[in-house]
Amino acid sequence: MDFKNVFIRKGTRHFHGGDFARGSGRSGGVVNSCTESALRAALVGGGTVSFDCDGTIALASTITNPVDVVLDGRGHQVTISGNSAVRVFYVATM
Repeated sequence: MDFKNVFIRKGTRHFHGGDFARGSGRSGGVVNSCTESALRAALVGGGTVSFDCDGTIALASTITNPVDVVLDGRGHQVTISGNSAVRVFYVATM
């Protein structure tokens, strides 16, 4: 999944991608290195997660999203990959 901004909302069955500035009202984390552990740490608590790296984040397991999150990849080339082995995101529904 290559993206500029992705909005992932709990309670929906899909995610939205595109160029937009939409936030959840909470500040999120920053992914400083393109690793699964850095991404997971930045996602804790939701909000807008930004990237300070370029590269591919290869997931060993699916990221389950319990809160609203915006992934903001503006200015960076980031790919989140399940390596054709795992689902990238599971968005919980209400």
